[in-house]
Amino acid sequence: MTEPRGVAAVVPATIGGAVLAGLWRAELTFQSGCRPETIGACLSWRIPVLLLGPVVVAVGSWLVLRAAGAARPLLATSLGVLATAGVTLLHQAGQSGWRPPSVPLAALFAAFGFTVGVVVAGLRMPVALRAALAVLLAVPVVLFPTIKESSTRDRRVENFARLGLPLLVPEVGAYRVVAARADPAGGQLSLVLADGPLRLSVDTIRVPADFAPPQRCGPSAVEVSLRGTVSLPPSNGPCQRFAADHWLRSENGHPVHLLRRGDALVLVSPGVDVPDLDVAAAAGQLVEVSPRELAALLG
Repeated sequence: MTEPRGVAAVVPATIGGAVLAGLWRAELTFQSGCRPETIGACLSWRIPVLLLGPVVVAVGSWLVLRAAGAARPLLATSLGVLATAGVTLLHQAGQSGWRPPSVPLAALFAAFGFTVGVVVAGLRMPVALRAALAVLLAVPVVLFPTIKESSTRDRRVENFARLGLPLLVPEVGAYRVVAARADPAGGQLSLVLADGPLRLSVDTIRVPADFAPPQRCGPSAVEVSLRGTVSLPPSNGPCQRFAADHWLRSENGHPVHLLRRGDALVLVSPGVDVPDLDVAAAAGQLVEVSPRELAALLG
């Protein structure tokens, strides 16, 4: 039986997985704090290493398998890569966005994946059974987009439900929701609607304690949209009555509509070149949807 010798391939795979995860996490930290002053200033040496690293780890594991005299070293390496990719993608499917696993977890994934690859390639079994196991290992990789999409939608539904705010979406012309960000802790829902190159922003927040139109009408649309990312001087400028629980004010020469819906304040603001009539129509056609309906609008 040759497969025990192949366990040696787990060592370079485990070390390689841990190193790549550490570099990946370090690169994300670097990129999040990098403010480029010249083109390419945020391109670090880690990027090419991360691109080539998986190939180097796979080749290194294959060489170890050959040197150890393991059965079917190329098949074992291929199955090890497949199994490692599968378990890593299953982990990613449960994450928000794309976040690398921790270094210990990445090492565990690599050790597990290559152990599975060595065992499946080395054990005596019918060719059909070996092929079936290989297909089984490929299932998480093939189904990852579907699993990730389902997981993302479920998280969106949960976040929308936790907001405690009405989920108000304009029904206007050909505009469609293309982005939505929920901040349950900050009590804010931010939507972006698009009609070709035209963009509309719809932000829903809790009514500020000092909201008293037309003298004090709360934060500006820019301040609300950048909340949590950029600190801007607080504003609480005046506005003018447009209709019942509906006010209008000008920000940088563009109309911004403010609407009160119970304990929520909705700000509808235009992007570049959006006609004022589109902004007014969006503000006048706000429809409340359920968390699942809003998530479905994002596809």
